[in-house]
Amino acid sequence: MFAPRTVFLDLETTGMSPERERITEIGLVVVQDGEVRERWQTLVNPGKPIPPDISWFTGITNEMVRGAPEFEQVADELWARLQGALLVAHNARFDYGFLKAEFARLGRTYITKPLCTVKLSRTLDPEQRSHSLDALIERWDLGREARHRAMGDAERLWVFSQKLAQRYSAPLIDEAVRLITRRASLPPHLPPTLFDEMPASPGVYTFHAEHGQILYIGKSISLRDRVAAHFYDVKNEREQQLAAQVHRVSWEPCAGPLSTAVREAEAIKTHAPAANVALRRNERAVLLQIDALGRLRYLPAQVVADEGAAPGAAISDSADDPVSARGYGPFSSRAAARAAVVALAREFQLCLKTLGLERAARGEAQAGGCFNLQIRRCLGACVNREPFAEHLARVHSALADHRVPHWPWPGAIAVVERSADALLEDWVVIDRWCVLGVVRSQDAALARMRAAERRFDLDLFRMVRKLLVPVGGGEQEPVANPPRIELLHALG
Repeated sequence: MFAPRTVFLDLETTGMSPERERITEIGLVVVQDGEVRERWQTLVNPGKPIPPDISWFTGITNEMVRGAPEFEQVADELWARLQGALLVAHNARFDYGFLKAEFARLGRTYITKPLCTVKLSRTLDPEQRSHSLDALIERWDLGREARHRAMGDAERLWVFSQKLAQRYSAPLIDEAVRLITRRASLPPHLPPTLFDEMPASPGVYTFHAEHGQILYIGKSISLRDRVAAHFYDVKNEREQQLAAQVHRVSWEPCAGPLSTAVREAEAIKTHAPAANVALRRNERAVLLQIDALGRLRYLPAQVVADEGAAPGAAISDSADDPVSARGYGPFSSRAAARAAVVALAREFQLCLKTLGLERAARGEAQAGGCFNLQIRRCLGACVNREPFAEHLARVHSALADHRVPHWPWPGAIAVVERSADALLEDWVVIDRWCVLGVVRSQDAALARMRAAERRFDLDLFRMVRKLLVPVGGGEQEPVANPPRIELLHALG
């Protein structure tokens, strides 16, 4: 049945997010060679209050878990039962995600390819409309005792597997299980101790081919988990082919998410691996300006920030912000920018012809009104019915939410991230929304500020803006180990 050793598992939790919520109850049935060898269950103290609606749903109260062991205290017992077993769960992504998160907090990496009974039911009973656990209980008469309690639901999954075996042939079930749980393995060229050596901390990793060629560069807040996923959670043939070519994995730890993203972008731009596609799309990004005639002008987003300065020269402390002065965006492409403006024109009754987005039809006088004027979606800027200055003001107003914000400081800054163990510190140097790189000391940051070329990068801008400029001008949500800001222009 499914595998020689199988664990049917169900969890109850304080909520839906493995990153923010915690486990409150674990129930599992251990099956070896088709026979139940053990039933194991425990309440778990989540270390945080259980929301009232969750208590109502599961019947597990704060009083019940107050004296229960924390996950760390039951981790060894659970780990021993999971090792070498096929994990079976309903909506397995949920249960698996919580197990991975809880073990990761203890410095352990739990990696498997679980068998999801939702997917199994869909594969074997495709004509059925619902594959929820309640639907399976009704359809297969699995009993309703102790519903939404971990042990009761884990037991139901075991009974469900037995009833499948009575209705379907073993080859059919085996093929369905194979399709759902198919997984790659660690390539033979890589050492079996790879994940013991790799840290579960932020950083950039590189896949190398047999002769050292760089195949792929990636980043993660947990190097160990992300690299393991390339080999054990393969989603398509392209990922499988990439994994098969890897002969060596190297990595560089980073202090935080911003420094990790910057180092990844720098490495991809330097080496241009064929498998890295997403960051290269950045080359099509554009900013928008409105010229003196009220028409759209597209500018490449990745341009030297101060066009009047020589490469490598620092931006002058002028009143005008050279990147913000470019106007609006950035947009991922000219087509995306045009689509955004067309949508705004419809909402704000702007004139597409005045904006340069609509040409006169053949034989039509250039002075004629635009199409939107005929259907009363234009206020008449194209035929001087609306003064040009008023239309221009409305254009800028409509695009206001897309304006590149002004740089909040009079010069360059460094966003300083420190690793959770305080052993690593990264200085991300930024000037006028242009990320100049990552260094590891104040002196190196000052040198980078003076010498680096200012180029605007769409993806990094989005990260930096989210970090430095709260949406709507409000306060940022508190984060663990927040970075600090150093004013480099003042230090240097």
